[in-house]
Amino acid sequence: MAEARTIAVIGGGVIGVSCALMLAREGHRVTVIEEGRIGHGCSWGNGAQYNVGSSFPMAHPGVIWRALRWLADTNGPVRLAPRELPRTLPWLVRFLRTGRPEAWEAAYTALYTLNAPCAELYRDMLGDTDWKRLFRPNGALHVWRDPSPGALDELTARLRAKHGVAFEKLNAEELRELEPSLSRDYRRGIYFPGSGSVTSPVGLVEGLMERAAALGVATRTARVEAIEPGTDGVTLRTSTGPHRCDAVVIAAGIASRDLARSLGISLSLASERGYHVTLPGLSGAVSRPVTDAASAFVATPLDEGLRIVGI
Repeated sequence: MAEARTIAVIGGGVIGVSCALMLAREGHRVTVIEEGRIGHGCSWGNGAQYNVGSSFPMAHPGVIWRALRWLADTNGPVRLAPRELPRTLPWLVRFLRTGRPEAWEAAYTALYTLNAPCAELYRDMLGDTDWKRLFRPNGALHVWRDPSPGALDELTARLRAKHGVAFEKLNAEELRELEPSLSRDYRRGIYFPGSGSVTSPVGLVEGLMERAAALGVATRTARVEAIEPGTDGVTLRTSTGPHRCDAVVIAAGIASRDLARSLGISLSLASERGYHVTLPGLSGAVSRPVTDAASAFVATPLDEGLRIVGI
């Protein structure tokens, strides 16, 4: 076992709490520092599904033409502020290059390798009882109104098959057999039997935190304002006073960019305007995550209702 160290984890979302739990398992003394409530940041408002076969890089072949159409649409999802162009343009060029077929396939392979074991890793972290309480492994569904697949659909199907992802192509009748309440406007779909969802995103984080706390992980409610490395450890300047430790894990979402800047490190992070709505009492409308692939939103049944999230 590694030598026990005092470690601070900045950020109480699913990533930070998972890191804290695994570090505590290794015998380290861990404190999670979170400005708000554990699990109530971005980890609370997500789409609650896991689907390894759909972890595709956003820079796909042909994305440049789609992006140009978005830019020309005042209601489109992409906007470039002129003042940001000097900083954004070099990144945008790299993004478009990643959309070349060979680079895109390499990125998909890397994402698939990272994500494939996630559900079982959560089972290991949570324990079998909590995993069965929080995870609903009954598949996921992607649907389209357009009955004819495009060129990108065929390319993604080939990549999924190459990596052994289980999926079934469904026609309109088969969609309704799987999800009877689905609109008849949907004409085709893909069912992923190895995918699923969680019943409560915040419940997942809280479950992980309970396991971490049982191993001695502490929490501190504070905002970290700066990170100051020293010869004998690290000092965190927080809104409630200094916090000293041997090492730090930065898992603070978009705030990680500013914290890294205090160390002289530039992270290529930008915030995305996310949105979601949870409709109480409608969790039974569908039995699994249903993604409208063309419109880029997913509807997932949760304990608290039906969550609809833009992706």
